[in-house]
Amino acid sequence: MLAQRTGDVVLTYTRGALDGFAVCMNGVGSEGGETVCYVKFGAVRGGAGAGERFDRLLGACEAFASSRGAKVEAGVNLAREDA
Repeated sequence: MLAQRTGDVVLTYTRGALDGFAVCMNGVGSEGGETVCYVKFGAVRGGAGAGERFDRLLGACEAFASSRGAKVEAGVNLAREDA
């Protein structure tokens, strides 16, 4: 993905600790194509504040998409009701 330039990995941190990451597919030949940033996978550190960490991760994905002139689309695992 990275070598093919069909996406990127978005990371979020708090005080040097990794809070979350997302695999964002965007670009010619990717699952998202040129106009969509498809969030293929995203996860944040669990525990207290996980909801806020997930909101920050989604915001970072939106910023990534905006920098590419794309809109965000994401799937949800329906087994994860809190997501």
